[in-house]
Amino acid sequence: MMLCNVHRNASSSRATSRRTGGRHRSPRRSGAMRNGKDTHLINAYSFSGDTRVATKAEPDARLELLHDRVNVVVFGAIFGCAFASLQGAWPGHLATTYFSLAYLVVDLALALTVPAMFKSPGPIVMHHLVTIALHLHPILVEPAHAEYASMALLVELNTLVLTLRRLLDYPFLLEVVFWGSWVFLRLVWFPCLAWGMMDSAYTPDGDYYPIPKFLSSTPRVGVCPKKVAWLFVALTALQIYSTFVLLRNAWQRRRDKAD
Repeated sequence: MMLCNVHRNASSSRATSRRTGGRHRSPRRSGAMRNGKDTHLINAYSFSGDTRVATKAEPDARLELLHDRVNVVVFGAIFGCAFASLQGAWPGHLATTYFSLAYLVVDLALALTVPAMFKSPGPIVMHHLVTIALHLHPILVEPAHAEYASMALLVELNTLVLTLRRLLDYPFLLEVVFWGSWVFLRLVWFPCLAWGMMDSAYTPDGDYYPIPKFLSSTPRVGVCPKKVAWLFVALTALQIYSTFVLLRNAWQRRRDKAD
């Protein structure tokens, strides 16, 4: 669910580059900027709600802003449900999986039918298709495996912070929380889950460890199917790719501010 946010920032950087002749020019180098006659280049470097609406043709910006604001609520709710379910509380793993699946189906439909709401609908469609396939396993095949969906959905805490930091123009505190949660949840936690699933899928005795055995000695219910394990590996690979895109965007923003 985070690809929409990461690729949205990437597309914005490329759009700024096209407006400046293929490179990111400093607003101070523009004669119009020095004369105070034009402020659109300054606004183009800001990702807050107000400036994004002001610098993008209608209705795209307002749809995109609405999507972000709804996502803040949805991501917070999904993370809350997943965390509570892992503590043995309401609403439970299967209900959380249904809730997350419903969001993915609606967001996928929007990406296909209202692409103006997204700067890069293609990567979003790819991400959602893989994630929907993973959600369908506990729903249609083995409900006991919904626990692992809750484990993976803890990542929505980072997606929530990712959306908030863009809406609020990257405040320092959110930057710290964002990068810390990104590294732990996407670059440590997700690979651990993928490792555990692959271990379960290819271990003859079939004890399913949700995380590698050196982190947990408690086997879980059932055996992870090989197809599910490989789908989760693909989803984990997307996290690594998104990390590259994110670092590239952060470096570009730093250069823009330096100019």
